[in-house]
Amino acid sequence: MRRKPVTRSEIRFNGSFIATLPVDAVREEDRGYIAPIHKLFAPLLRSLNRASKRDHDERAQAFEAIGLAQRGAWEPISLPDRYIYRMPRLCACQRCGREFYRVTTSGHYCSDDCAEASQGEQRASRNAEMVRTRSKERAAARAGRRCANPDCNKRLKAQRSSMKFCSIRCRVAVHRARSKDST
Repeated sequence: MRRKPVTRSEIRFNGSFIATLPVDAVREEDRGYIAPIHKLFAPLLRSLNRASKRDHDERAQAFEAIGLAQRGAWEPISLPDRYIYRMPRLCACQRCGREFYRVTTSGHYCSDDCAEASQGEQRASRNAEMVRTRSKERAAARAGRRCANPDCNKRLKAQRSSMKFCSIRCRVAVHRARSKDST
C-alpha cells in the first residue's frame, strides 16, 4: 500500500482536472469501480487549487483593468469519489512503461513530464534528420568546385559554401591582381 502522496510529476493535468491516476494511488471497489485514495491526492489538490485560484484572480484583475467582467466563478479542482460514468482505462506509459489509469483521452503518457520528454526526443530526432539532409545537400552543392584563381584551377575540398580558393596564397594573388587592374 502506497504511503507517500501523489506528486505533480506523476500525473497529467489539463488545467481543470487530473487526467491520469497512478495505479498505486487508487483502490478498486465493488463492481470494478476505481476510487482514488483521497488522502494521497490531498496535498497535490491543495497546491493545484492554490495555483488555479491565483490564476483566476489574476485574470479577473486583468479583465477589470480593461473594464470587462470575467465570466464564471472559480471552481476548485477535485477528484470524484468513484469513477462510475467514465471508467478509467489501465494503460502503460509509452515512454517509461509505468502503469496508470487514463481517465480521459489524455494520450499514452503517465505524466506531463513523460509527455514533454517524449515530445523533446521526437523533436530532437526530427531536427537531427533535417540537419543530416541539409548537410548532404550542401556537400553536393560544393562537390566539383575548382579554385577561382585562373592560374591554379585545382579541385577544392570546400568546407564552406562560400569557399572559392584552394589556399590563402591563391586568394591573395587574385585580390592583388584585381587591385593592379583597377589602378
